Amino acid sequence: GWSGDDKNDAFVFTLAATQYNHVQSAIKTHIGNKLRPLDTSSMIFPGSEQSAVWKVEDGIEILVVPTTGLPSVACVGYTMAFFGSASAAKLGRSVWQHLISEDNMDGPVEVGPREYETLRIQAGQPAFGHEFGFRQREEQPQSQNDQDGSNIRHKKQQDDSANAIKTSPLELHWKSTLNLEKGCYLGQEGVASILKNPRGPPRLLYSVVFEDHFNLYESQSRGDRSDVENLTTLPRPGQNLYALGSNEELMVGTLTSVGEAGGTGDPNTVALALVKRADSIQKQMKDLGLEISRESANFLDVDTISGSGLVQPPPMDPLDGLEVIVEGTMTVGILRSIPSRRLRRDANMFDDSLQVEGIPTKDSRLSHETRIPPKGEPSSSMSSGAPTTEWDNDSDNTSSSSTSSTVEELEAAAAKAAAEAEAAAAEAKRKAEKMELLKKRAEEAMARRKQKKQ
Repeated sequence: GWSGDDKNDAFVFTLAATQYNHVQSAIKTHIGNKLRPLDTSSMIFPGSEQSAVWKVEDGIEILVVPTTGLPSVACVGYTMAFFGSASAAKLGRSVWQHLISEDNMDGPVEVGPREYETLRIQAGQPAFGHEFGFRQREEQPQSQNDQDGSNIRHKKQQDDSANAIKTSPLELHWKSTLNLEKGCYLGQEGVASILKNPRGPPRLLYSVVFEDHFNLYESQSRGDRSDVENLTTLPRPGQNLYALGSNEELMVGTLTSVGEAGGTGDPNTVALALVKRADSIQKQMKDLGLEISRESANFLDVDTISGSGLVQPPPMDPLDGLEVIVEGTMTVGILRSIPSRRLRRDANMFDDSLQVEGIPTKDSRLSHETRIPPKGEPSSSMSSGAPTTEWDNDSDNTSSSSTSSTVEELEAAAAKAAAEAEAAAAEAKRKAEKMELLKKRAEEAMARRKQKKQ
């Protein structure tokens, strides 16, 4: 739940689950009787590219949007905003308290801020102030010279510039948020240069998993009798990551977000990091004699969804599985592709046997046209003029139907993988031919030596 501004004229909360129909059922079951004159039959839920405004008693309006702020591989659901008046905010709080009440045994479970932040990081969702936007500034006491406000604006501009997080949507896997046909706009040159570069973006967002069985943290070993200082510390945003075994010679990226230790329910700590180009890292690893160890247990899973029984191939991402170490510490982690890139589009990151069902793009019962009823005719409880909004499928939990941009990305990735496989096959063939030639020359040389001895 979230309260609005100081006037307290809004209250917002989000309901999420693994399926949209579960959330719809929960709304109808647990709060339907609190939204009179709406009833379960008149609750029209918006499509993935829509939003709806429900009108209830006392002129209160509720904005319903099919979003949780997280990718659909983590959860799907609806955000409900009670807005426009103090009575609307009061109703929103009342509904929220009813939902999370201990007396509501079958109601949803409340997720606190730390749990949500860890879930965001685990799901690979970028956030303002971490992966883009501006870093949070610490409040500094005003000097006497700033009391009149003459220097505040100049300092704020300097602070904004220093705290700006310079990332591209392409680095955050947000290509679908870009309109590639639009004319001039701020940042267009940078986006165009990345799209034209065959090597792709200079960095990409990755998950980093710090397993507890690899890391005995300093906070856990305090009090132990040891003459050796424990340098295994919990990772922090802003720390650099190096390839394990490179003696901190090969920096691969920088941590941007770190979840709560053990916050996933598993014995690990999850994080997000912006990582340099794979080809550059691979070249430097080769020069250092390093390679990515791929354990078969991490990817040789049988496809149980389709019933084909096929064994899943290794990950396409060349850096998936790279072991890294946090600068100045002994803390070891493993790079993983973020879930939305690693899993199939309709998958759930917590249950690979689950297929997430999408919702229609639009519900025809929600219209753009606002009809003004004739005098004396009661207005509908559902606003017919609800706005329609485009929602990003990569960063949000909209319909699981494929968009054209996503299809293009998949086709491009498949073509790139096919080209790499073809190149690898050609290289293997060339090496085999070379070895055969060398073998033939060696045999000829041995034959000549025997002839000389005879």
